[in-house]
Amino acid sequence: TFMRGGSLSSASGMENSSGENNNRGGNVGYLLRDRPFTMISKLSAEFIGTLLLTFIGSLSGLNIISNSNAVLHAAFAHGLTVFALVSSFGHISGAHFNPAISLAVVLVGKMKILNAIFYWISQLAGGFCGALIVRLVRFV
Repeated sequence: TFMRGGSLSSASGMENSSGENNNRGGNVGYLLRDRPFTMISKLSAEFIGTLLLTFIGSLSGLNIISNSNAVLHAAFAHGLTVFALVSSFGHISGAHFNPAISLAVVLVGKMKILNAIFYWISQLAGGFCGALIVRLVRFV
């Protein structure tokens, strides 16, 4: 039979008398999803996500003038980057990656203003570092 998380319970042979799966390593995704993350983890996720979004977005937009399909490529680069980042970091920090989104979350009452200030600092630092890396890669 299938257990929550997609693992086979009868094949593992790790069931106890109540039918519960005792295999600790089989449902790692399930364990991470319910785990509360520290503020440092959330800020790191926002920093890395904003850095990558700025870096990939800026690099994809550099050749728009010279290539007729570059606008389409830049749009796909942004969309796929946002998809990958939200999939990777959404369960950790909420995947805001933009101070305006963090402000909207504060305004609807889902986040404290002090946490949003830390998010903003992390996002602005990530954006700055992403732009700095683009500058180093492209113009040095």
